[in-house]
Amino acid sequence: MKEAGIKEGFRVLDYGCGSGSYVTPLAELVGKSGKIYALGINPFAIKMVKRIAAKRQLPNVETVISDCKTGLPDDSIDVVLLYDTFHDLSDANIVLEELRRVLKPNGMLSFSDHHMKDSGDNIQGGE
Repeated sequence: MKEAGIKEGFRVLDYGCGSGSYVTPLAELVGKSGKIYALGINPFAIKMVKRIAAKRQLPNVETVISDCKTGLPDDSIDVVLLYDTFHDLSDANIVLEELRRVLKPNGMLSFSDHHMKDSGDNIQGGE
């Protein structure tokens, strides 16, 4: 996450957040003036994210249940985290279009998926 250049005040989308393992470290990086959107498809996992946010008193965490659309405004996100999710997407192109739509013009997509084999054709990024 540090390589993504996340700073205080940033708006970050954790796309495919799972049970929220990045929520607490993200909250520390963006501070009180930042915002974290934790998007996932599994309602149980989203409930776990909500529990983490409540237990750690993280009012700047908002959850989104979706399999694609974020519901966020155009050009509103500084950094999108797409970690260990890409291999599970049913239509990666539609998701990537959505992520491009919500990213600010100078925003960053931080991508990593250790489930994909590196055949030389895949775009690989680091966490």
